Amino acid sequence: MTARPAEPFLWLIDLRRIALGAMRELLTADEQTRADHYRQDGDVARFVVGRGALRRILGERTGQDPRDLVLVEGDGRKPVMRDHPDLHFNLSHSGDFVLIGVGDAPLGVDIETMRDLDWRALAAMNFHVDERAVMAHEPETAARAAFFQFWAHKEAFLKATGVGLTDRLTDISIPLTGGRVAAPAELSSDTWYATPLPAPDGYRASIVCGEPLSHPLVPANAGTQFFGAGPPLSRG
Repeated sequence: MTARPAEPFLWLIDLRRIALGAMRELLTADEQTRADHYRQDGDVARFVVGRGALRRILGERTGQDPRDLVLVEGDGRKPVMRDHPDLHFNLSHSGDFVLIGVGDAPLGVDIETMRDLDWRALAAMNFHVDERAVMAHEPETAARAAFFQFWAHKEAFLKATGVGLTDRLTDISIPLTGGRVAAPAELSSDTWYATPLPAPDGYRASIVCGEPLSHPLVPANAGTQFFGAGPPLSRG
């Protein structure tokens, strides 16, 4: 019998509480050049903190200097570590936060700012009929929140599978409160489960992986960490 993978570790990082300089020092020369090409301060911070934090986390998991890790594109352009292909990770950023997941099996994470947009029109174009039905039975505020949770689920699924951009979002159905993802085999023949994650006010977040997490809403086992300025990432 194949052992069930351990539940993933998760980090939720508040950009406003992390020193950019300490994170920038962990980037490769190419990554620092890429950071310098961003025009907006928020974009710079999201890239520098996200990539720096990811390198520090992966360095601790592998016992290597974070700057020596070689990150390359794998299937579906998913980033992988060249020398540690069995350690899986995923990163998402939105607004003031970065969400990172690391585990022993493929996974995808996503965090979404509940920003102003025509969410009803986007749902009509991109959501499964079952997802739209759930939203239709909710009052305005709850329906809007549901939209962003569904969107986070879908993004996490696409990242977990490596599918990337697809025009078949309406064929993917994910329970709002978490559960098994229903998707065409052409997109992924594997079994996937979505779990909503706790997120700051004004945000929604999700993780998708190959096993249902033991806690339906909060994967709060010993391998789960949510923090802002706490160690180790805030140390310069």
